[in-house]
Amino acid sequence: MTFSKLIAVGGVMTLAFAGAAFAECTIEGGGRAGVLQNNDLLSFGHDLSGASAQYKGSYTDTSWAGSDLTVAPVGSCQVINYPSSGGHARITEATMIGNDSFGIGCQCPS
Repeated sequence: MTFSKLIAVGGVMTLAFAGAAFAECTIEGGGRAGVLQNNDLLSFGHDLSGASAQYKGSYTDTSWAGSDLTVAPVGSCQVINYPSSGGHARITEATMIGNDSFGIGCQCPS
């Protein structure tokens, strides 16, 4: 099942592409890249039901699981990483989160 709000683009993605005005958080890894919109949670196939109440949309895309991932918030947004070790981490700049994440969320100020 593909993640409907995750826009796959070929090659390496830069934050300077024309659609960046609508991109709140970006994800790159496994030879592809995509965009996560504000208040959306993307699970890589793990149960994140405890976190999903904090988001308007919750999606699953297992094809990201196990890939070395780099995430980046755009503007004043934050990427919320849910590592396999538990808890969560707020990310405010481009960061490699590796391959042990259960999923990520994107949150931007109103």
